[in-house]
Amino acid sequence: MSKLERIRDALGAVIVSGVLFGLVPGLATEYIKRSYLLAAISVILVIVSYFLLGVMIDRATRKARATLEMEQLEGLEPRRGLIVFSSPGSRITPAENAIKAHIRHLRHCWIIAGPDRSWTKPHSRENAVQIVQRSQALNPETKFHIKELDDEHNPAKAFHLLQSIYHEALALGLTETDIIADYTGGTASMSVGMALACSTSEDRDAEYMKALQQTPAGTATPASEAVPVLIELRFGAKH
Repeated sequence: MSKLERIRDALGAVIVSGVLFGLVPGLATEYIKRSYLLAAISVILVIVSYFLLGVMIDRATRKARATLEMEQLEGLEPRRGLIVFSSPGSRITPAENAIKAHIRHLRHCWIIAGPDRSWTKPHSRENAVQIVQRSQALNPETKFHIKELDDEHNPAKAFHLLQSIYHEALALGLTETDIIADYTGGTASMSVGMALACSTSEDRDAEYMKALQQTPAGTATPASEAVPVLIELRFGAKH
């Protein structure tokens, strides 16, 4: 609970105590001797003042800079919904590893592919199609949705695409807690857009794929398997 919330509760307790046990009954008794109308107005003003105070403090709390706590957790349970980025190039991609980690429970998977670039083959969309073919053999009940992003260096476009996917998922019967978004396979801008979309709701979770084998330079080997790591975000008002 923030300081502002504690102040609101304390002031509310003072006002309520005054109404029930002290000042207002005394005032009301005097007013009743003179006018029932004035007594009623006094009580109403006290109640309205309390609620207005609560609204003002709530608005101030929302405007206060939020604190952020982040925790990384391995061994997460497979989800019914998954959002991944399809990477270009001939290799085992993070998207495919992420799908394998969730495939036994997976019902809907959105694969975001960037635009075709002449210097990257196979293109990310080509890889996405191949991933769907291989993954459906593992779980025929999983429905795959390939989405195209026309600018992989625009975080705003990635953000809006993620937002639309979450709305689409609700129409398909999934809640936000059913879905996890994997930011491993995208460009830096795509990952930023995904992270921002996940930060708009406490029910949205993100993950990255941790490679089990790495090169001496610290990058994942082309054939490396990987395990998902949950990034849990917890927001709160600044104290």
